[in-house]
Amino acid sequence: MISGRILADRRAAWITGVGLVALTLVGQFARLAEPDMGYMLYAAGRLLDGAKLYRDVVDINPPPIFAFNLPIVWIARVTHVSDIQLYRLVTVLVVGAVLLFVRRLLTHYLLPERPVERHYVLLLLTFVLLPLAREDFGQREHLVLALLLPYLAIVIARLERPSPATGDAAIAGALAGLVVALKPPFALPLIASEAWCRWRSPDSRMRPTPEVSALAVVVCLYLVVVLTVTPDYLRLVGTLGQAYTTYLRVAPLNLILFAPGAPLTAFALLAAIALRGERRHDEARSVVSVAMVGCFLAGVAQQKGLRYHFYPSLALATVLLGLVATACSEGVTKSGRTYRRVASWAAMAVVIVTLGSAGLDLFGGSGSDRRLRAEFGTLLATVRMHARGEAIGVLSYHMGSAFPLINYAGVPFASRFPCLWILPASYWEALSGEAPIRYHEPAEMGAPERMLTRAVAEDLVRARPRLLLILRPFPDRRPYGFRRLNYVAYFGRDPMIAALLARYQRITGVGQYDIFERVDSDTTRVEAAPSPVVLPVREAASSERPPVIDGGLLAGLAIFVAIAWASGVKTFLAWRGRYN
Repeated sequence: MISGRILADRRAAWITGVGLVALTLVGQFARLAEPDMGYMLYAAGRLLDGAKLYRDVVDINPPPIFAFNLPIVWIARVTHVSDIQLYRLVTVLVVGAVLLFVRRLLTHYLLPERPVERHYVLLLLTFVLLPLAREDFGQREHLVLALLLPYLAIVIARLERPSPATGDAAIAGALAGLVVALKPPFALPLIASEAWCRWRSPDSRMRPTPEVSALAVVVCLYLVVVLTVTPDYLRLVGTLGQAYTTYLRVAPLNLILFAPGAPLTAFALLAAIALRGERRHDEARSVVSVAMVGCFLAGVAQQKGLRYHFYPSLALATVLLGLVATACSEGVTKSGRTYRRVASWAAMAVVIVTLGSAGLDLFGGSGSDRRLRAEFGTLLATVRMHARGEAIGVLSYHMGSAFPLINYAGVPFASRFPCLWILPASYWEALSGEAPIRYHEPAEMGAPERMLTRAVAEDLVRARPRLLLILRPFPDRRPYGFRRLNYVAYFGRDPMIAALLARYQRITGVGQYDIFERVDSDTTRVEAAPSPVVLPVREAASSERPPVIDGGLLAGLAIFVAIAWASGVKTFLAWRGRYN
């Protein structure tokens, strides 16, 4: 996949790696911020201004990701630079620091006398941590994968017998502890890789290692901090945990079969099993395989089907394909050689699609990306013109309705929640049913729904937002999914919110949103107030589920077929030249 000349030349390998970093950064700078990134930065800003986490800023994410964003926002304010661009730069620096540590582990323990293979592995890891991340860049799962890699390197080193130094092992274990703190489900790949190591090394099954000890210490310290500094987090999880489990829920079997990257993950595992007779790097392939499966199951355990939940398993599958593609033929069965060849095609397809997508980002993205960006630009211009620096309120189930709009507009957000996800979670069964939705009376509401309605009323009355953005409802029929929710009809049942809505008038509609402006006492109303009336549908129904097959996957399949065809033609011509 990578030219042997580049791998053999240390300077060329470094230039290639720096090129991947530069391509990622420039591509990220050209993209709009993802909703999660925008919200976390906004929330960190609120905390710096004195807001209380899990009371004034209510989110189900654990404390470490907010702690990660705090210094970034503080530095951005002091230096007057964009917090979004600074976040991207800091993420690259964190990933780069981890890669340098992995390079140290490779140099001292895994591939000390094999510079070509070492350069190959480092470039492969750079590729999966930077260009491959793309829309998952900066997500918790992106950081989780980076922090997980040193631990896997230590496990491989122990299986291959060169005992790593205590300090290096302890650092890898501490980084793995941060994995658990950032995203608890990803304890699964750590447990799986450690169990594999103990099973493969019977003499060390009961012996504590520095990495395990450091991991345990970090996790214990994290729990102590949560209990003493942010005890509200545990109470919030107790209140909203069941609702969050329900929201966007996908059956585990469907995820196993159709989750993002599931086919590539399954094929990479089969290829690694087929090459088990090839002794060189067998332990590395086995550990990566175990960790990949653990990451995939961690994604399944979250029951959401979101791409970034499966980014670590997709990335490790790409790494595994890269290792399989460079395996030797000695001791490998015929089926193993076939898997190796197909793995190289698949890896090349992933690289071509990823680098092509990154290059496309530099020129504004695909046609759909440009249309979304243009619509966002119109929405942003409208908010900046009419909000005039005052707060805006957003009634929508989707975080992308408010973020990164709030960040780019530079206005306050009139809600303690990033979005109203609790509402569809509270009507999950009804949204998929044929009957019209019957909204709960106060006595029928569960704790999450009561919490939401009370918070929305308090936040809107206190903030008196200049603008209200309301996601336009569709007819209350099954095909329209979450868009069946009528926010004016639902919240208008509360007398406090109904009185507040009556003080707004519609000024325009942009895309999926109706925009309303506050009518002050000295302003004459010229347009209608928010109404629960559902207008005829003028846009196609949108699905809340991610598509099973996206454009990237289709492009990858096309490129894979083209590479396979070219390889087959080359083999046929070589065979014909030999025997004719």
